[in-house]
Amino acid sequence: MGQPGYDRFSAHDGTSLAYRVNGHGIPVVLLHGYTLTSTINFATHYRDQGSGQLVAAAGPTIESALVGAGFQVVMLDSRGHGHSGRPHDRDCYSLEMCADDVRALVAHLGVDRAALAGYSVGARNSCHLLPDTWFSGAALCGIHSRTVEGQYPEFGT
Repeated sequence: MGQPGYDRFSAHDGTSLAYRVNGHGIPVVLLHGYTLTSTINFATHYRDQGSGQLVAAAGPTIESALVGAGFQVVMLDSRGHGHSGRPHDRDCYSLEMCADDVRALVAHLGVDRAALAGYSVGARNSCHLLPDTWFSGAALCGIHSRTVEGQYPEFGT
């Protein structure tokens, strides 16, 4: 499975941040969890190979479900994660800096209104952004895309 292409922009402190936009419609900004990437969290389907060993496989993802439902998906690799820059100063990873990165991405893309969805630390950052005027008032916090095919047969997965 190939890696999707990412675009870049510079955050307020000059850090290069990677993001990806897919689909058309109302934007949904997806914020991944700590030590993960937007691709791992939202754009990869996993299958259990047995004994709990997970492998990436073809199948539905949070990204594909949202795009299929007519939304535009905006995925940001947070600073220090994935394809984004890794500042060495620990002060560059504060909650406010991470929230400012999302604000900068929304401004960079010219988004007036968007929904937010975050997993783990992404959920924490989403909650910090709720008062922002561009936020549409629809948030999913704590979602996770690593439900594994075959893991819960009683639910049809």
